[in-house]
Amino acid sequence: MTATRPEPASPRFAALIAVLGGLSLLGPFGTDTFLPALPAIAADFAVPADRVQLTLSAFTLGMAAGQLILGPISDRIGRRLLLIAGPAAAAAASAGAALTGSLPVLVAACAAIGVSASAGMVVGRAAAADVTDARTAPRVFSLLGMITSTGPVLGPLGGALALALWGWRGIFAALAVFAAILAVAVWIGVPETTAPRAPGRRTHLLRDWALVVRAEGYLPNAAVVWFGFGAVFAYISASPFLFQETLGLSPGTFALVFAVNGVALIGVSLLTALAATRVGPPRLVATGLALMCAGAAVIAVGAALSVAVAAGCLWLAAVGMLLLNASMGLVFGPATALAVAHNRPRAGTAMALIGCVQFIAAAVAAPLAGGGAVGFAVVVGACAALAAVSFALGRRSAQSAS
Repeated sequence: MTATRPEPASPRFAALIAVLGGLSLLGPFGTDTFLPALPAIAADFAVPADRVQLTLSAFTLGMAAGQLILGPISDRIGRRLLLIAGPAAAAAASAGAALTGSLPVLVAACAAIGVSASAGMVVGRAAAADVTDARTAPRVFSLLGMITSTGPVLGPLGGALALALWGWRGIFAALAVFAAILAVAVWIGVPETTAPRAPGRRTHLLRDWALVVRAEGYLPNAAVVWFGFGAVFAYISASPFLFQETLGLSPGTFALVFAVNGVALIGVSLLTALAATRVGPPRLVATGLALMCAGAAVIAVGAALSVAVAAGCLWLAAVGMLLLNASMGLVFGPATALAVAHNRPRAGTAMALIGCVQFIAAAVAAPLAGGGAVGFAVVVGACAALAAVSFALGRRSAQSAS
């Protein structure tokens, strides 16, 4: 099958990016959607809350492992088949989750959903790399990031609505319908975007990984994404406790604050997509990292004052959190475009490593950020500093090479 690359200004290209955006949303949206149902699931199965949280762990680990497996496979067999099979399998696993009467089966189903949904994340972004060039990639990746970032905003709201109407099983049923619609949309609107490798051409997986890692600009720009994601996940994991327990916000007020931060990320991602072709990825990433470091500094001041003066001073850290989330809209898309600029023949493998390490960074940052306001500030500050240093080293290397 030959690869098809729609023209960037064509309606087909816009439809392609919309479908790829929906695929990239499936995994994050899935986890955020059933979060409100965890207590109801625990009550239904009459088990402790920590056992039900295994569903979330299984989903997340499935997404991480799935990316490592499916990304390199897509470089060999092409993107389209996996982009159809991924959401179709996610729909089947979600239906199984909705019908199960056993918690172990539900955990296994969530793992299967995570693996299946990861196809949309890693193979979808690889397909986006296939159909873009150095000029259009930052805009497209910023748009995909904007769509994905709606998950934390819409997911809990949709999950709470489905929970109220149909119970926790209705959440998984709705997720099954969403995944099935995506599979049909890929079948109709997504062509093959890369030429599968000839059967006689044997390439070792380890060699592919080595080529990806050694490609110009890959590691420093991928590290920007990894450390930036670590900072954001530290915020996601720590903010409920900081806002509700330290500041005394109600769950509803916290949800509103969380949504405002999500909207900031979405808005800046949209502005980045509009400005990407005129400003250029390096300047956008540099601006975003400056904003991230400023947000980390404000968080540090607010955390220190909340300990030394009064807990109410933590509201200053909330301003820093807003800056932190907004900075991601400037960083994620352009940095991803820079990382894959010299890896287009192995875009699936390149995206697999970026995506998998993102979840590892999240898994490390979340517990470290749980040490109160000061621990949260330290983790965010370290992530911001490491992202900035990685980017600076990458730019210096690029300038030396030129």
